[in-house]
Amino acid sequence: MIINKEYFEIINDFGDVISGDLYYSDTISGKNPLVIVSHGFKGFKDWGFLPYLSKCLAQKNCIVICINFSLNGKPDENLIITKPEDFARNTVTREKTDIKKVIESFISFKEPLFDKVIDYWNGKTFLFGHSLGAGVSLLTAMHNPMIYRVALWSSIAKFDRYTERQKKEWKKTGYMEFVNQRTNQPLKMNVSYLEDIEVNAYDLPSQIPDVNFPLLLIHGKQDVTVPLKEAQMLIDTNKYHQIKYHFIENTGHTFGIEQPFTKPTVALEEAISKTLKFFGL
Repeated sequence: MIINKEYFEIINDFGDVISGDLYYSDTISGKNPLVIVSHGFKGFKDWGFLPYLSKCLAQKNCIVICINFSLNGKPDENLIITKPEDFARNTVTREKTDIKKVIESFISFKEPLFDKVIDYWNGKTFLFGHSLGAGVSLLTAMHNPMIYRVALWSSIAKFDRYTERQKKEWKKTGYMEFVNQRTNQPLKMNVSYLEDIEVNAYDLPSQIPDVNFPLLLIHGKQDVTVPLKEAQMLIDTNKYHQIKYHFIENTGHTFGIEQPFTKPTVALEEAISKTLKFFGL
């Protein structure tokens, strides 16, 4: 079996580029789900386990689209954000609309590349997200009849992760400045990110009680970036009991994977196995 990987670009409603890769098997047949794969904060479509996961899904006949959010800053293979001015103006709403734009482009034949696989689509769309991308995927799926299942790895439970002092200074200066701990690169995030969260009341625990579609949470028990208690917050507030969850021992936020990816870990394989089963593959 050969897994095809083909690059595409979509211009969103703001004139920015959503880039991505379409994965599909050369032996694809029948009718299969579309899976949209979204990266996390400071992430990108070629980071770590995302291409490996995308190939695993395609091996099960899924049509897989792994995206770069339009304002992710275009990190390179060394994790250096090459367009910090774009990164600075990103928002949660922008990432939500990016996912919606990709789905719209797929079903409306606006991207010629998708013609290769559209006949194998069963009309169902699944979302996968990691970390911040997991939270955005969940927001995107809310009240969206096109989304049938959502799998979240290391998901945040809250977008507002800042102290009152930080937010006061952020609003005063117009941006928040921080250093990427992995690369020592100084970065800024415009106050529009904070304003977007506050105006739209993006708070997952208050919205997740209304989730009535199958949802999977996978979290490493030793995650120090997004503590396990955040997954528990999401589980405890769902009244429909549609949430399945799996906590993995002896692993953290990225399941033992770093950039560049070399080989899968035991924890990653466990997460993928649970996800494939949840997607009915």
